[in-house]
Amino acid sequence: MHLKIKMLSLNDTPSEDLPKQIKIPTPQEIISCKEELDTEPSPSPPSFVKIQEKHPEWKLDETTFEETLLSHDIYGTDETKLPAYSDKIHFPPCPNLQEDKDATHSKKHLENIKLIKDENNLLMGRGLFAQKDFKPGQLIYAEDNPLCIVPPMEKLTLMSHGKTCALCGTSLGSISSHFIMTNGLDCNDCSATWCSKKCKTRDVIHGPLKHNKGNKNKLINCSTWTKFEQFCHDNANDTVYSLGIVFAQLLLNKASSRITKQRFEALCGVSQGIIDNINVNESGSAGTSESLEPQWEEAYELFIDTFPSLNEEVDFETFLFYIGKFNINKVANNQVYFITSFINHDCEPNVRYDIDSKLKLSVFARKEIKAGDQLFMTYVNPLHGVDLRRRALRVSYGFICNCTRCQKELARIEENNNPCKKKEIKKDIQKQSSEYGNNADIDTLKISSSPSHTGRRKSSMRDKRPDLQELLKNGQEFDLEIPDDIGFGIRRKSVRFDGTVTMAIEE
Repeated sequence: MHLKIKMLSLNDTPSEDLPKQIKIPTPQEIISCKEELDTEPSPSPPSFVKIQEKHPEWKLDETTFEETLLSHDIYGTDETKLPAYSDKIHFPPCPNLQEDKDATHSKKHLENIKLIKDENNLLMGRGLFAQKDFKPGQLIYAEDNPLCIVPPMEKLTLMSHGKTCALCGTSLGSISSHFIMTNGLDCNDCSATWCSKKCKTRDVIHGPLKHNKGNKNKLINCSTWTKFEQFCHDNANDTVYSLGIVFAQLLLNKASSRITKQRFEALCGVSQGIIDNINVNESGSAGTSESLEPQWEEAYELFIDTFPSLNEEVDFETFLFYIGKFNINKVANNQVYFITSFINHDCEPNVRYDIDSKLKLSVFARKEIKAGDQLFMTYVNPLHGVDLRRRALRVSYGFICNCTRCQKELARIEENNNPCKKKEIKKDIQKQSSEYGNNADIDTLKISSSPSHTGRRKSSMRDKRPDLQELLKNGQEFDLEIPDDIGFGIRRKSVRFDGTVTMAIEE
């Protein structure tokens, strides 16, 4: 008997004869993948090619791809057909910031701003207005602390092993054990450690939640909190976890609980059930709403078991409302800042904010601001196209954005989709092709046919470099050239801006 043995090296490719696992993607998977890979303003061949490269196992044709996106109004511009819930958002009366004596924001900055009802746009409810002129880069105000400090849920394991601060999540790698012991920054009952005396003093919930110290099982069930925390971690539900932290501080920190509760109640809010309905419509998955309900119910049962004193005060519908309230008011790091929560959105904002390692939030002017101007920040990635920006705002914040930038971009898309306009461009390209000759660069001809360019042929590398400010404004991608000889084996990478790169360009 003779056996034939084929040796495969690690670099051998799998046999093409092996059967491939074919999968038919759901509409939700198609939409999520589309948003992850690019920011094209409409279904396009480049978008479909990217998805094919990302998921070669998907059985998906271009027609199905386009019909899926269009049938769920991902790129719809007819506002009468776009689902939103701005009319269901509750706006409590405006608090008087000047009468607020608490120290969570710098009092010296309160004269710079004023919170008033926005009469020009009732859908926005309230707005924060400048009381004096500001130049670009100038500090407008600062908030020293969020409403309640929420430890980062993704660092729970590191915090439990004393690798990061048990309150703010700052890495403790640069702090010596001698310094920690000398200053008493470690917990006597577990491995939790704090980065400073300030953080340890402010962490009033660690003892009662982790060790049931001073609580005597009346306000908080310590053992159930562990289950509640684990549930949130396993389901990646940082909002429910944050809500638990907020109510733990309200129950345990009597010194500031009254003011904190008043501030939380003053924020605008909407039920998470309403937000979920929009997400279901956008994703096209009819079973999504049914699958979310049991998770919210399980979270609520653990919440009430953890805080038995809230059984009569917080029913299931109130619980969903608080979740929605937290979701539409939180900023980076999953924190809620009282004053900043009143700043409305614009796709061309006139302010930006910065949060330092101690969770102090500072708001700066991005452009010149006059006294009486309303302050605007962006809730979404400003580099996304108009359709994706508006969709993200509808799903997460409930309103359809009609800012100046959105209107301009929508008008530009409508103009480009005009058959007459396309016919004019095609004629220009054909005309210039005959002038340049048969060997003309067709990409150059397309550029020169644009209203913003002349007929001059662009050939230098300098002319082809991307304008970063234009990319920042229009939310486009560009190709970063990487030399072949640096050892990575990849020549080109597509670069998409995030918040850090955006800020770097602005600065």
